[in-house]
Amino acid sequence: MKKTLIVVALVVAVFLGYAVFQKTKNIAQSTEVISDKTEWKTHVHSAGDYSFKYPGNWFVLDDPRSNYVDIANYDVNLYSNNPHAINDKLFRIEIFTATNPKNLNLDDWLREYKEKTEFKPFIKSSEEISVDGFRAIRERFTVNNLPSQEVYIQANGGTYFLGPNPSTEEFQKFFDEFLGRIKFINK
Repeated sequence: MKKTLIVVALVVAVFLGYAVFQKTKNIAQSTEVISDKTEWKTHVHSAGDYSFKYPGNWFVLDDPRSNYVDIANYDVNLYSNNPHAINDKLFRIEIFTATNPKNLNLDDWLREYKEKTEFKPFIKSSEEISVDGFRAIRERFTVNNLPSQEVYIQANGGTYFLGPNPSTEEFQKFFDEFLGRIKFINK
């Protein structure tokens, strides 16, 4: 009986060790943001609202039952907490398709959204930009003394916001390039 328990414990330990190794290996393989050799793939949102190009070694999580799409250089399913605290080379972009039942313009929608939410960051700057020819607003702010930002867009009847995480200088360059690779699909 003792030998059986020891064998089972060894098998479990080997299995857990292998799982941790694979998780670390996956992170290490994809921590480069982009390079000249990056092969880009195209993803079409499950609802068909937009498409975007992303590095081929990144992960896309697009669940048609939710309003979120995650694009990251790691498998977001492997983490339940904030992985950026573990590794500052982990990058993620979240795209959220928001509701706009009143069909408000972008400024009014954003004002109403901010009034409803409990999240009240200190806004450092706000600027108008263009994403695929559509007017967008980029807000830069701080959260827990860390720089952050969100981009709000209205296109073809939809309202979206995108948030890069973390908002480091290195990732900012990629995020700006990513914004240039989004295409809204005219329905």
